[in-house]
Amino acid sequence: MSESPLPPHENESPKATTKADYPFDGADMGIVDVILLTSDGVQFYANKALLSLVSPVFMTMFTLPQGQEERKRKGDTPCISVEDESHALFHLLSWCDPRGVPSMSLNAVQMALTFADKYGMESIMRRIGRTLENSDEIAKQNCFEWYAIAIRYNFPGFAKLAARKSLAFPVEEMASFTWLNDIPTMALKNLYDYHFSCRRVIQAFLGHPTIWRGRNKNSDELHWAPFLRYCSVCFERGRYGFSTPWFIDYMDQLGRVTSQTPVGEKAVDRELITLTMERANRCNSTDCRALQSGILPFAEKLCQQINEETAKISLQI
Repeated sequence: MSESPLPPHENESPKATTKADYPFDGADMGIVDVILLTSDGVQFYANKALLSLVSPVFMTMFTLPQGQEERKRKGDTPCISVEDESHALFHLLSWCDPRGVPSMSLNAVQMALTFADKYGMESIMRRIGRTLENSDEIAKQNCFEWYAIAIRYNFPGFAKLAARKSLAFPVEEMASFTWLNDIPTMALKNLYDYHFSCRRVIQAFLGHPTIWRGRNKNSDELHWAPFLRYCSVCFERGRYGFSTPWFIDYMDQLGRVTSQTPVGEKAVDRELITLTMERANRCNSTDCRALQSGILPFAEKLCQQINEETAKISLQI
């Protein structure tokens, strides 16, 4: 009689396991009282009290009796298998453990929020939200994706920050970002409305001649009086009054750019400033040459003024 084959689980060799990176590698064994074994065979050395404090799911997991397959022991420390992969668990636990240094990359934060939600970690989700709202630099890149995250997890302050940063990109490109497919239609409409409101405000601002002439030439307010002077060499009449052609060209180019991306930084764009100064330098008049030194300070003030105008526009949440 041939031997009966072993059950599948007895016939398979045990999966090799490795330790997680610090601070979950067991280096501080004095506080370790549980090991979480991920689906890809990585052991996370953790503390029950800490995880129970932030997660009712972990609290229940640690108090309910576990089956033999789910609960094993490594030495004197219980080992519990979880369904999560190691990279996801690492990003999550980095927000829970005071020794952790959470990654602020887009994918890492998204992963941490997804699993914080899964484990009912409301305090951790609030902590992530506060961190994002206070991180002005984070939203400069991937701002449409950050906006989607802010809407999905109800971070209104961060949604407004991400929307403001997104002004540096044409809103027409928004359709190509798949992350936005999972948020409510009204949230998308609000973002579109915000962009177009900012565009209208800046176009009106740049096209208002009283702003550029200045109501009070002795005040610190931005005005264009120095650039509106008559130049007998390169005189040209433009929509801003009597001015030099290179100045008119600067304003026209800035108007075209900000009609799509209404941010003040476009006023100090290095290429635009360089071209403007080169064109001013081609005029032999002393007036135009004298104005060259004032181009950059003027553009910097204009940058500030444009951003102040768009800051008056509120995103509806």
